[in-house]
Amino acid sequence: MLLPYHKIPDDAKVWIYQADRPIELDELNFINDFIEAFVDQWQSENQDVLGYAAVYYRRFIVLMADANTIDEEAIEEIIDIVKFIEDEIGIDFFQSKAICYKIGLQDIDSFYLEDIKRLIDNGTLSKETLFFDIQIDKKSDFDKNWGKLRAIDSVFSKYFR
Repeated sequence: MLLPYHKIPDDAKVWIYQADRPIELDELNFINDFIEAFVDQWQSENQDVLGYAAVYYRRFIVLMADANTIDEEAIEEIIDIVKFIEDEIGIDFFQSKAICYKIGLQDIDSFYLEDIKRLIDNGTLSKETLFFDIQIDKKSDFDKNWGKLRAIDSVFSKYFR
């Protein structure tokens, strides 16, 4: 059952899938409609999964589910729907090697690791650049940390010494 974000409990499980490129507007509408419809009918052991789904920054599919309403089989369905979306619109959500970071409040950009030194040297990236941690797996961490990981506090800190 699709719930508004504020009704999802803090201990809800989170899955973040990063696209290998920005999502176009027509693709965005398709993805939003599809993932919302999926979550609205999502079942686990013949019970509704209480969940949430959205696309963030035209780059990330974010799905959440109340940990008390989901089982392993229902979790596997997430992979199936993301693969279906990949096939439908030609975006890769599983092999993206791009690293996304914030530019201001609403915009993001991405780079590949082999470009990090050049981007630091030309001032595009700094110690304060905010990155997206796609490994976050709980809503409370998503609320507190997603898109707020400073470069100096990340695995990229070694490049800023």
